[in-house]
Amino acid sequence: MPLRDCIEKCLFAVFKKTPSLRLYRSLTSINLDSNRSVDELFKVLQDVAGNSPDNLVAALEIYISEADVGEMVELLEKHLHLLRPRDMLSLQCAVAMLSETPHRPLALSIFEAELADSFQAIYVAIRTSFSRIEEDTNKAELTEILKLKSGSPGRKNRIDSWVENVFSSPNNSMGPMAFAAMMMGFPVVPGSEDGDDSDVLNYLDLDRNDPDFDDLRDEFRPDLKARFDGWVQVGQNGITGAKPILMKLYTKAIVLMPYLRSQDVVNEMVAR
Repeated sequence: MPLRDCIEKCLFAVFKKTPSLRLYRSLTSINLDSNRSVDELFKVLQDVAGNSPDNLVAALEIYISEADVGEMVELLEKHLHLLRPRDMLSLQCAVAMLSETPHRPLALSIFEAELADSFQAIYVAIRTSFSRIEEDTNKAELTEILKLKSGSPGRKNRIDSWVENVFSSPNNSMGPMAFAAMMMGFPVVPGSEDGDDSDVLNYLDLDRNDPDFDDLRDEFRPDLKARFDGWVQVGQNGITGAKPILMKLYTKAIVLMPYLRSQDVVNEMVAR
């Protein structure tokens, strides 16, 4: 079998089962004409990187390990849209690396877009759980609560009452998880249709560690905090030009979510 065909077969067979860097190192450690093996590997990578998110992540990680900035830029310019939330660590590494090169504008562009998108996902999740948070009476009450000194008499009770008032109450309609399950073709199991944000994954007989269900976990249990914190850390750890972007987002967050200024309010919302 020609070397190229052999490498391509290996790539397609194990991209989804074996960490890409381990595969890459295994292939390039073959003693048979190592330089030729590497050349063929990179040709295959260029051909298949955009075929799927798994291929793209594998290729991106290999180019990161090789510090091949040119190929990283080409991948991101052509196929950035393929990356999923669970691929953010690879993208964050690429952005951090590109920020130290003449491609810093691209790195900052990706950083700003991903930071804003991850913040928006958190904002939407909060609005879903606390659907009455924008009602005028509740906004006015929050303003009064924030004027009270921390630990002042009555503040705790007012916070508890406010959180209870803004929380999304159950109703007789189909819950969002059950509705999503129905749209994806899964049966709506009795109990999952309650409007209480029931976790659809609890009603499916799935192996929680099976990587084949990563897409479902991304959809129904996205790790919003890890994604957002990851981008904040990228911005705080030395990307030139990132601080103004972080400050702009912070200002926007305080305007949209004034409760973020009070830790005890946030704690009660999280507990609820």
